[in-house]
Amino acid sequence: MTAERKLLTDRAGVAMQLALLLLAISLAAATANARNSKPGGDGLSTSCRSMVDSSAVDAPARSSEGREPGCSARLGAALSVGPLQDIGTAAVSAIHEAVRMHGMVVFKNQALSRAEQVALTDVLGETIILPRSFEGQDTNDPEPGHPAIQRVSTHWANGTWKGRHHSFGAYWHSDGDFWQPPLHNVLSILYAVTVPPSGGETGFADLREARAALATPLAARAANASITASVRDINDFAGGDEDDLARFPVAEHKILNRHLDGGSLLYVGSPSAKVVGAEGEGGELLAALMDHAASPPFTHYHAWDAGDVVVWDNTQTLHRSFPFDNDGSSRRELYRTQARVRLGRGQGWPRRDEL
Repeated sequence: MTAERKLLTDRAGVAMQLALLLLAISLAAATANARNSKPGGDGLSTSCRSMVDSSAVDAPARSSEGREPGCSARLGAALSVGPLQDIGTAAVSAIHEAVRMHGMVVFKNQALSRAEQVALTDVLGETIILPRSFEGQDTNDPEPGHPAIQRVSTHWANGTWKGRHHSFGAYWHSDGDFWQPPLHNVLSILYAVTVPPSGGETGFADLREARAALATPLAARAANASITASVRDINDFAGGDEDDLARFPVAEHKILNRHLDGGSLLYVGSPSAKVVGAEGEGGELLAALMDHAASPPFTHYHAWDAGDVVVWDNTQTLHRSFPFDNDGSSRRELYRTQARVRLGRGQGWPRRDEL
């Protein structure tokens, strides 16, 4: 076989693998979303449809726990690509496309070492390592020997219990809003090793669907508005050295924004963001948009099993942790890495003009 024919054969094989993987993803997503569909099928249950209809006037109220059942028909597709430490080019492309399509995706029954999780992060994008001074004593918890990994755990790396009231990310937010565009196009990879018997879910909110259902008065107020985000306003980075903080200029993002693929979305960052250019009081607008985005029609709650790996796109989702009975007798041990998306066809996500 000539070298040219071998190259064509190899490319055809990769293309076939990618097509089969994307078909499997579509089938898995259809199965996962079927539970929310009503006969005739717009992808939402009757109760969720009424919530979407009501959100055209005002964001539906949430309970004090914020835990009505999530009704998102898009988030949470389950993928099966085999062991993530063994994935090839076709599987990496399929993962990128699935995350772009579904916002957040789930891989079950994985067994990754810390080094293997970093290697997975490396193939999904540019692995992000924040300055060492950002790792505050009482907040962040880096994995010893792996600065790219943040431990999301009930116990410190030395085995000491962090205490009943310690929490990490227990508010709706997007990771990386402090990066200036396009550096804020960040994937988060969270791997569960040990989970409590109940509780401790992670919630996700769909910023594409939230934008599509945004009431006209709110959209008008946000039309010319942006958020600004600064590492100086993030509690987790409160102990940062001045030289490190100075490396991160204030980032600005349009609220009525677009994904790299051209799709419309809300970009609201986190409660620490500031609003500029809005009609009316900016803080009130941000709170209203957060409430809208995190309302039941657009949310999905992932109940963790040991061995789960969840990958999500921070530009099109919000996320937050939820509580559990943390009395020190059971452990919750997860490991998070982050990858900046490589832009351009064949690298990660194509830009809009490349689709």
